[in-house]
Formats: sequence, structure tokens, C-alpha cells
Amino acid sequence: MPRGRPKNLSLYEQTKVRKIRMRLSEQKITRFDRLHDSALLQTVHIDSSGNIYVKYDYFCAQMQEIRRIVSDFIDE
Repeated sequence: MPRGRPKNLSLYEQTKVRKIRMRLSEQKITRFDRLHDSALLQTVHIDSSGNIYVKYDYFCAQMQEIRRIVSDFIDE
């Protein structure tokens, strides 16, 4: 989970996050279930046609973590 306290969202942002979570669950994508609502809103975008986009910064951070775990495993 992201560090710090999650920011309070407006009603519009809360509705947007609810729709994002609903769309992700419909697609059976559970990768973002542990994110705070504000972090989810900054990380995932769904356009009007229903395509799901993930912010590149989040993707790179996850790839760095995977790379670190794999390198630690190989070094053992």
C-alpha cells in the first residue's frame, strides 16, 4: 500500500474510483485491489470505450521490484 494517509476524495472522484474498481473486477484484474482510492485514481485510467490504461510510473516501479526479487533469488 502507498505510504502516508490517503487524501480525501470529492464525490466525483469517489464515483470515478468506484467505476474503475467495478470495471477492474469485471475484467478479473486484482492487481490494484490493495491501492488506496487516491492512488488508484492516479494510477489507472479507463477511457470512454472501456479500455484500461495503467500509468507508466507504476508499471516501472513494479518491474523494478520484480527485477530485484529475481536478482536476489539468482544470487543465492
